[in-house]
Amino acid sequence: MKIIVSILFCFTFLFSIAQYTKSITIQTENDAYLLNKSDKYYTNGFFITYSNNINKHNKNIEQYFTIAQKIYTPYFLDLTSTQLMDRPFCGYLFAEYGRTFLNKKNKIIKWNFLLGTIGEASLGEDMQKLIHNATGLYNVSGWQYQLKQNICINVGLTYMPLLLNASTKFSLKTLPFITVNIGNVYNNAQTGVLLAAGFMNNVFKSSLLSNTVLNKTECYFYFQPQIIFQAYNATVQGSLFTKNSKSFIAQPTVAIYQQAIGFAFSKNKILLKLQANFQTKECVEQFEPHQYGSLHFTYRLK
Repeated sequence: MKIIVSILFCFTFLFSIAQYTKSITIQTENDAYLLNKSDKYYTNGFFITYSNNINKHNKNIEQYFTIAQKIYTPYFLDLTSTQLMDRPFCGYLFAEYGRTFLNKKNKIIKWNFLLGTIGEASLGEDMQKLIHNATGLYNVSGWQYQLKQNICINVGLTYMPLLLNASTKFSLKTLPFITVNIGNVYNNAQTGVLLAAGFMNNVFKSSLLSNTVLNKTECYFYFQPQIIFQAYNATVQGSLFTKNSKSFIAQPTVAIYQQAIGFAFSKNKILLKLQANFQTKECVEQFEPHQYGSLHFTYRLK
């Protein structure tokens, strides 16, 4: 945890001395947002992101720093043994730094670096109990079987060519992408396409890819289907280097289909996004596929 705090201080200092267009984003994710009375699998996520835009050598670069927590649970939440578990209890607390290069040559490149922890230090159990107590929900039992604590490091790279970028008032955007993640949390490859339609700016001046671009009013829908090929998933299997003898661990599925459909509205300094997500089984033992909602609010700063 001291490492994460140190990195947060360093990045905050670096951002504070740079006079660029900035933004603060709060994003929250929960399966309850879809009003389906669900409370399982990827059950809660919370993200705070600070972004700033750099125009360097005629290149538009957005860098960001995120502090986030994700919470995963099995289907049943009143467990006294591992017999009915279909997914491990797991919290994932991490800091992420990344850069997105919008170089106006019909392609976007993004890289990111994550440092965090799973296990007790992730505060997953504490956060879920806090939410349930505050909202008057039932007590959860089974966190004694959560995955063991481990320091997590991951890096990712995304390549996104631009196939369609119409400049009319009502426009369509088509951006296929390939992402590779390597580390001791996720080893996977992802491929899919981002489709958007509505009243939008040129993609390099649009909120579709950037939180910091100060643009004209935008109102659009988007759809992002993708396939994830998993080689390793620490939130399912536990750490590569830590024994999980008293924890329940599962076997990740080779391929996951995931899709997101959302609506975005952007005006002056405000950006709002509402998104519904669907995901097939993340591990072999999982009883059902999963759905959850995402709420995204960005306030831009000059």
